[in-house]
Amino acid sequence: MSQITTIEVKNRNAERAANVQGRKEGFVPAVVYGPKQASTSLFVPAHFFVMNGTNDDDNTIYTLKGELEGSKVMIKNIVKNPMGSKVLHVDLYAPDMTKSVKVEVEIDFQGEPAAVKEGALLQIIRRTIEIECPVSAIPESIALDIAGMELGDTIKIGEINVDSKYKVISAPEYAVVSVTEPTKEEEPEEVEAAAPAEGDAPADGDSPAPAADAAKKAE
Repeated sequence: MSQITTIEVKNRNAERAANVQGRKEGFVPAVVYGPKQASTSLFVPAHFFVMNGTNDDDNTIYTLKGELEGSKVMIKNIVKNPMGSKVLHVDLYAPDMTKSVKVEVEIDFQGEPAAVKEGALLQIIRRTIEIECPVSAIPESIALDIAGMELGDTIKIGEINVDSKYKVISAPEYAVVSVTEPTKEEEPEEVEAAAPAEGDAPADGDSPAPAADAAKKAE
């Protein structure tokens, strides 16, 4: 979760020319929308993404400063240049703070199974879980203790102990993590040396008499 909890924004003209000029001045075009917020065009300073990263899986609730002062928003989507990490546009979602919201939350894997310490493989299949919870109570992560897992064990979504204030949206049968046998390295097969083909050079010590010598003996 981000340590930055505010975003300084300013009003933006939605015309293309204004967007181009804004990018030259160090701003990223953005739009804010939500159930109680009319769609509004804004500029976000590009340095915000330098300080905060460019991932759109951030569940932090930010407070806007400047335009729409005090509004609470979440980063919904970040559009980047396909040839790099430069941010081209960002969608900011203004949730109804009195309602619940669906979010993807990281799973915090805690502990290490004894079998893994002895050489087994820990296979992490899913790193996030989708939940529905009050906007004001979005967790940074959901803890999952895996220390007691044994070889052959698999933990599914439905087996994760989740606080009752969170409603799990992910399907309970989805596998999350398993402990499996280590991959065995295949030993190289022994290949028998093939007999030399006719015309090939024979091995040392087995050379027959040269053809010229054989001709002389025949005379």
